[in-house]
Amino acid sequence: MATAGRRATVNTSHASAAFCNPPEPVVFSEYNMATGQWSTREGWVQLGSQPFQEGTLRFIYFLLDLSKPEGSQDCAAKLSKTRTDGRETYFQDVLMHAKAKSLADEFNRRAPPKRIDVLMSVVIEFKLRKALNGQGNLFMNVEPFLRGTYKKYSNNFGFVSNDVRNTPHAFSHFTHHVSGGRLLVCDIQGVDDVYTDPQIHSANSRSKWGKGDMGIQGIVQFFRTHTCSTICQYLQLPNQGVNGLVAPSEVKSTVPMTRPTKTNALKLLQQRGAAALGLGAGDRKSV
Repeated sequence: MATAGRRATVNTSHASAAFCNPPEPVVFSEYNMATGQWSTREGWVQLGSQPFQEGTLRFIYFLLDLSKPEGSQDCAAKLSKTRTDGRETYFQDVLMHAKAKSLADEFNRRAPPKRIDVLMSVVIEFKLRKALNGQGNLFMNVEPFLRGTYKKYSNNFGFVSNDVRNTPHAFSHFTHHVSGGRLLVCDIQGVDDVYTDPQIHSANSRSKWGKGDMGIQGIVQFFRTHTCSTICQYLQLPNQGVNGLVAPSEVKSTVPMTRPTKTNALKLLQQRGAAALGLGAGDRKSV
C-alpha cells in the first residue's frame, strides 16, 4: 500500500507495550492462494488502544491473535484512515499481498543471491466494534508482526531510500518483466527481506489495486529512478529506461524458468565485476 515517507527505518521490537484492550470476538477471512478461495473462522483478539505507527493511508495497531499458541500471537492490525472505506478495501489488500507473494515465489525460483518473502494478510471483522463511519462493523487487515529494524526501500512514486540495496529494487524490476509489463510491485518495505505493505501498479487500469495504484504513471516513475544492478543482469532483465517502456502486449519475458543454484549465482555476480555480492568499484550497494 502506498505510504510515501512512512517509517523508512523503525525498530519494532517493543510495539507490544501498546496493547491493553480486553479480548473481543472477531471473524477471520483468509485467502487460499492455491485454490483462490476464501474461508472464514471465528476467534478472539486483543487490540492495542493506540496505533504504534501510521502511514499515509493507514493506522497500524498491535494485536494479539488469541487463537494461536503463545509465541506466535503477535500481529500488526491495519486500519484505513479513510472513514468511507468499506470491507472491499480490506479484501482487496489481501489479494494484493497474495499477488505480490506469488511473484516473490517466482523470483525465488530463479535462485537469486538472497531469497525474499511477502507476508500474507487476513481480514478481521469485529463483532462488537462499529466502523469509523458508523456503517456496519469495523474491519481491519492483520498480518504477523515483524520484529527488528523496519526499513522502507521505495514507495509507489519513484522514491528510493538512502539505504540502497539491490534485491528490493531488482524484485520490482523483475515483477514488471515477468508479468509482460502488465504490472509492477513497488513500495518495498519490511524487516530484512521479508516484505509487507506492497503496492501494485497496473499498466492497464489505474486504481485496479487500490488508491495507491498509480497505473502506468507509477511504473514510469519507478524506472525514472531505477538503476539496474548485477542482480538485474543475472536475472537477464532489460536495462529499461523510461524511454524504453512499451505497451504491455509488446513486452517479451526472457527470464528463464529455472536458474543456477545459489552458489553459482554468487559466482556469476562476482564474475560480472562484483567484488562481493554486488559490491564493485563503481557500485557500493549491498545485495
